Amino acid sequence: MCEFDKIIKENIEAIFIPLLEKLLGIRIAQSSELKDKIQRTIEREPDYLKRITDSTGATFIL
Repeated sequence: MCEFDKIIKENIEAIFIPLLEKLLGIRIAQSSELKDKIQRTIEREPDYLKRITDSTGATFIL
């Protein structure tokens, strides 16, 4: 499993943005890396969760 993760991490950068743009139909102007270690707890409550609607009427969870 670890070898597979390493291969994905090394190669995902080249296809990540174009894939997201095609699948989600959005134009990404900027992106930045986040830590890949995420702290987990037993309960899964988000710190901040909003439903947003953009100017075209599309609704997203933020």
